[in-house]
Parts: sequence; structure tokens; C-alpha cells
Amino acid sequence: MQSAVTSCLVCWVAAQLCTAPVHAQSSLGIAGLDLRGFLSDAEGEAGAGLAGRIDVAVTAAHGFQGDFAYVDEGDGAIGRIAAHLYMAPEEAHKYGLFAFAGDVDGRSMFYGGVGAEGLIALGPRTVAEGRVGAGLADQNGLDYIFADAGVTHRLGPSMTVGLNAAFTDFDEVDFDALSTEVTARAEWSPRGRAMGLYAEIVTDDLSGPDGAAAETTLRAGLTLTLGRVAPGRPHSTLFATPDPVAPLVRRGLY
Repeated sequence: MQSAVTSCLVCWVAAQLCTAPVHAQSSLGIAGLDLRGFLSDAEGEAGAGLAGRIDVAVTAAHGFQGDFAYVDEGDGAIGRIAAHLYMAPEEAHKYGLFAFAGDVDGRSMFYGGVGAEGLIALGPRTVAEGRVGAGLADQNGLDYIFADAGVTHRLGPSMTVGLNAAFTDFDEVDFDALSTEVTARAEWSPRGRAMGLYAEIVTDDLSGPDGAAAETTLRAGLTLTLGRVAPGRPHSTLFATPDPVAPLVRRGLY
């Protein structure tokens, strides 16, 4: 399966190499589009993934964001979709509600969650993002609460860096652990062009009675952004989607 995903990524990259500069918002209300494909290494195990986000302007101050992702890392491939309904009454604030659902390929495991999220400007090129929520899975009555917070800073017209910390509490009779995940990333995109490069390093561990040692995942790939997608301002920054169960799946715990 991984070879098939890698082949799809290669084809996608080849098709986008000659992409034209970023276009403005379409007449259909599509405000922005972000696609990215990546290869990864998790403790010596190769992986790959493809993800996309589309931002649709409903009114001048309301919008909808839809996400999809397919990630094949570790002990199981995950397919995930998400929806965000938000308000952006001014450039410096953006907030809303979200829901997501994930399915693990090759086994009977389905999970999801809901929550609230927000973006706020800390400066002319710096944005803070945060969210809280709760979810459940159809395996052994597993449920969880989660929260994360991060900051993104635009160093210049072509370079963006970010740092995020996510926490998930699993408190069940069969599984009791606190997941902590820290992500550092950097993204480079030539000014006025749609194509870019990004890399990130993710460190996660599980503490508590059912804890597990920390693992590090490295990812690097290509991005394609069209329309109103410009990290550094809340109004044009797309929401991230959490995946609290991914660390368990990567370790083969669920």
C-alpha cells in the first residue's frame, strides 16, 4: 500500500511542477486551497501522506473549511476528513467549531471528535492558534479529551515557521495515558508562486500507567497553495485538524 501512496505522490508532484502563480478567489466562493504531499521517517520506518484543505467563503464574515488526509505511517494507514464552520469578523480574529472522523485501513477502527477553535493575531506577522475538544473510538469504549496550542510566524515573504503542542487524555479502565505531541515546522514558498516546500519534526510520548517511550517523526514534502492562503494573518490562515488517536495507531496500540 505504501508503494501505491508513494507512486501517487510522485505523479501529483510531477503534475504540479509547472503550476502557475496563485490566483484570486473564484466566483464560486472558494477562497483558498492548500494541498501537500510528504514522505516521512518514524523511528526508521518510512511513510507517506497526502492532505488537502479547501476554504469556502459563505459570507464576508463566515466560512467553511473542509479537510481530507490519508497518512500511511507506522502500524496502520489513516484516512481522515474534517469540517470547520467559522466566523472571521475582522482581520485579527477567526474562530469556530469543527468535527473530524478517521478510519484505520485494514482493521475495524473508526473514531472522531468535535471541538472549538480560534486564531488570533499576536503581531503583523504572527498568529496564535488553539483548540479544545472531545472524541471517541469504537474500540474498547475508548474516549478522550484533547487540547492544543501553537504559534506561526512569517519571517518574510517566502518563509514561515511554527511550533505547536498537543495534549490528549485517555482515561479508561483498559487504557490510561496522557499523550503529548510537539511539532516544529518550517515552510518555504517563493513569493507569488503556488508551489513550496515544507519540513517538520514531531516528537510524541505517552505517560501514565499505559505509557510508552517517546518517538520522533520527520516529514518533508511539497505544498500547493491557491487563493487566500497566507499564514501570518488569521483571516488567511487555514485551521489545522487534530488527530489525537494517530500516536496510538503508529505504535500499534489500537
